[in-house]
Amino acid sequence: MGRGIIDLEKSLSELSEADRPAKVVMVVVTDGQENASREFRKEQIEKMIQEKTEKEGWQFVFLSADLAAIRDAQAVGFDPSASLLYRKSKLGSAGAWTSLSRRTSDYRLGLVQRFLFLDEDRQHPDDPNKGKEES
Repeated sequence: MGRGIIDLEKSLSELSEADRPAKVVMVVVTDGQENASREFRKEQIEKMIQEKTEKEGWQFVFLSADLAAIRDAQAVGFDPSASLLYRKSKLGSAGAWTSLSRRTSDYRLGLVQRFLFLDEDRQHPDDPNKGKEES
């Protein structure tokens, strides 16, 4: 995640002001398997997410088929309303991508002020955020 944030920040800085997007959405998708970073600590990732969210309005979205990964993501600063647990299946994956597309469109079109998944997106029975839709 740290490398992704740095790389995206660099790519955006190389664009002319007129070509820079007004809204940035960074999506992390994981199978939930631990990939121990040798470059970034949890505290560094948490600080990076907080700074980009508060100072530049970046939206961070987390998709995972693993409940423990969802909890880990929220522990480093991913907003629960922008985290989605999906089933480890073709149908579950397709549903997650459909939800991501719809909610990204809502955000980019200005229909919502920040990225968030709705309860209708939360089809996984174990989703810890099911029924906690925020507006």
